[in-house]
Amino acid sequence: MAELAISSIITTKSVNSTALRVGVGSGVGAVLGLLFVRYINEIEALLALIMGRKVFDERIYYFPSIPTQVNAFMVVSVALGAIVIAILASVLPARRASQLHPVQALRYE
Repeated sequence: MAELAISSIITTKSVNSTALRVGVGSGVGAVLGLLFVRYINEIEALLALIMGRKVFDERIYYFPSIPTQVNAFMVVSVALGAIVIAILASVLPARRASQLHPVQALRYE
């Protein structure tokens, strides 16, 4: 899935289209993460039913349910941080690669 997303972003010709894909992907990821956190106890109960044993046993973890607390500022800051890191991790190598001459780079491979 990640390879498909990366290859579709690499082959995109428009910066606006790439920004739209990054924004939509980040938004979908944030929503899915929030849904997972909201229903983590129900997911744990379903997994316990399927596996026949509790995933988070009270004898080990000392709490009857998984405590969840969502802070909107933290969600936004983590999402923005992830976007910035992803952009920096892709733009910096791409700028360096764009400065190379293809024939000379392949010659030394």
